[in-house]
Amino acid sequence: MYNVFERQLARWLNRFPALKSFIKRLYQAFNFIIYRKKYEVYTHFQLFPLLDRESFFGYYDKSPENRTGEYVIFHASPFPTTKKPSSSQPITIVLYDLQKKTVLRSWNSFAYNWQQGSKIQWIDDYKFIFNDYDPLENKFVAKLIDVAKDCTVSMYPFPVYDVYKNVVLSLNFSRLALLRSDYGYINIKPIIDLKDVDSDGIYKGDLANSSFGLFLSLRKIMNLHYDPVFESAIHKVNHILFSPDGEYFIFLHRYFLNGRKYDRLILSNIQTGALTLLSDHEMVSHCFWLSTSQIIAYMRRYDHGDGYYIIDIHTKKIEKILNPDMNNMGDGHPNVYGNWVVFDTYPDRARHKHLWVYNLQTEQLTEIGSFYESLKYYEQTRCDLHPRWNYNGTRIYFDSVHEGMRKLYFINFTVHE
Repeated sequence: MYNVFERQLARWLNRFPALKSFIKRLYQAFNFIIYRKKYEVYTHFQLFPLLDRESFFGYYDKSPENRTGEYVIFHASPFPTTKKPSSSQPITIVLYDLQKKTVLRSWNSFAYNWQQGSKIQWIDDYKFIFNDYDPLENKFVAKLIDVAKDCTVSMYPFPVYDVYKNVVLSLNFSRLALLRSDYGYINIKPIIDLKDVDSDGIYKGDLANSSFGLFLSLRKIMNLHYDPVFESAIHKVNHILFSPDGEYFIFLHRYFLNGRKYDRLILSNIQTGALTLLSDHEMVSHCFWLSTSQIIAYMRRYDHGDGYYIIDIHTKKIEKILNPDMNNMGDGHPNVYGNWVVFDTYPDRARHKHLWVYNLQTEQLTEIGSFYESLKYYEQTRCDLHPRWNYNGTRIYFDSVHEGMRKLYFINFTVHE
């Protein structure tokens, strides 16, 4: 892993994004030459790929497998994923039968990126939803597939980000494409006034009646613990995530000032829109709900540094996970089943990403394996492992490029509570 000096230098370079990108890639190539390993994958677990071609699920906050354990949903690409997403080339949405080990159905989507795909997600045992682009209306839409009804398709005139039952939360994917192309969609030429904070923000919809509208404006979000510097900044929201009971959701408010990015983690009540600031110490990265009242987050606290923290949304108590090995690995993507946290790392000096499981109760830390990522996967085309548990804690799914192409894998790993 990278040392304290290297991390501090990277933090200082945040104010010069273009320079940081150039130096980072050069430094990574230099380190790879020195530390290169003779193997592409190291693990004691058997790996099960879903397809023998370019495939991936997307983000770390959802399970590809449905609750009954019968089906897996994911993306497949007909072209190399070392290329940036193309508005003219769709990817494929795949419904896979786990027992028969066959593809049951597939659909195309023109609204995607390599990090989160089309935001494909199960919304109940047999229904899933994903985003697409409607060229006739020139807008992003969502398509709901009902597997129990012969895969009938319902279309909604808005895109989704996160869904709880019939309630939809979303954002402006065109704003996201301008400010963080890794997560936006490029089909619509953005005609956006980035300084407009009154008519953009987080949107709320209903799958039952197709209603959809602005729920939290960027202005309202800015007014939470308002700072005058906000008026000179460019703002966006990202990483919206419902609580397990659907009563709350969290999101990141990110603003850019003089070339630097600042993060705030915010909690909202889904009914009232009441906001609570959970953390604003410059950096908040990846979060996941531990329970209906607690969140695990990799973030910064001025008094305790960067690391994994547990936040109680009711008491506002914040505690750092004190396992030094876990925190020394740097930022990762945590996904939780019971007391078990599966998380990954970014590439080390040898371009290997590591997959770990940590028990919050016993503090046991177990390495699942390490997986090589070539430098041809970079920035927008990178392939984070993005690990996810299935719903009953028997499998871990992750994306990897250690075989020379992007693939979705799973391993069998049964937890013991």
